Amino acid sequence: MSYDFDLTENGEHTTTPARFTFVLGREGTKWKIHSHHSSKKPENLI
Repeated sequence: MSYDFDLTENGEHTTTPARFTFVLGREGTKWKIHSHHSSKKPENLI
């Protein structure tokens, strides 16, 4: 899944395509986010 987020690189503010990952874990009967990561989407995906 992807989305856009605001990014400041080298002092320049831009909006860029990004992607994210969630690591989920079950605690009892509920699912919870244990960690997450967001990063700029690579420009040249094959």
